[in-house]
Amino acid sequence: MSDTSDLATAPLRVLRGAPDDRELAAVTAVLLAVRSGRGDEAPKPGPHRTGWDRTRAGYVAPTSWTTRHRP
Repeated sequence: MSDTSDLATAPLRVLRGAPDDRELAAVTAVLLAVRSGRGDEAPKPGPHRTGWDRTRAGYVAPTSWTTRHRP
């Protein structure tokens, strides 16, 4: 394993988007694991959304850029 001491103390930069609290917590958990020498551990994944693809209206591709309600 390479030396990760500079990685554990490096500032975190967000290049695109606006991370939410869960994303920042996941990144923090990974950096703390790397810093403590447990780089092989990964944070547990969050709960998955289930069933959205089973319904007819689960995903409807927009026909145009409008704000009207789609059935």
